[in-house]
Amino acid sequence: MEVNKKKIFKLDIMFFVVLLAVGFYFFWKSAPEATAPANEDNLDIKVSSSSDLPEGVVVTDLGDGNKLVINDTDKYTVKVSDVYYVEQTKDKNLAVTSYSDQSQINTDFFDYRVIFISHDNSLEDLENYVKDKCSSNLDCNSYNIEEVFFNDMKWYKVTYNGDYVGAGWPEFFSENKGQTYSLLFQFADSNFINNILTNFKFVN
Repeated sequence: MEVNKKKIFKLDIMFFVVLLAVGFYFFWKSAPEATAPANEDNLDIKVSSSSDLPEGVVVTDLGDGNKLVINDTDKYTVKVSDVYYVEQTKDKNLAVTSYSDQSQINTDFFDYRVIFISHDNSLEDLENYVKDKCSSNLDCNSYNIEEVFFNDMKWYKVTYNGDYVGAGWPEFFSENKGQTYSLLFQFADSNFINNILTNFKFVN
């Protein structure tokens, strides 16, 4: 009787092993074949452009944890980390942000954004432009204009003083071939500001 139990147990084990082998075979046969990309070079750099970006802007994945934002319309580039979102604001300007939803700005202590803006006025009119902007805001008490440099590139750092949201946010103005541009930083710390300005450059 004991011998029969052992035989039955061995048969059960063998049946279970055969069943596993058959199941694995059919699973293996039904799995889709892995296909290699037609061009392996495409793995290194990916370029994307969409309706979520201003016209003339493309984003290139550098493959090293960073991406290059290229604005062919305004002729500048800026390298940013992959963790940032690149998008178009409601005013059709380019923005780089630390969050994906523009309507949820400053929901977290570490939210920040920079908006890239093209201006009609020249740098020679900067003083009047800033003065008029402060005068039009009843909560603006004063303003500061400071000349600063990043990578040998001259900027004019503008800040407005007062008791309102946006007071103290720095906006950096520069000029390329007679066209004035500014980078407005919102809820941004010094590391983010320095990183963006250091990796920004005009192109011909």
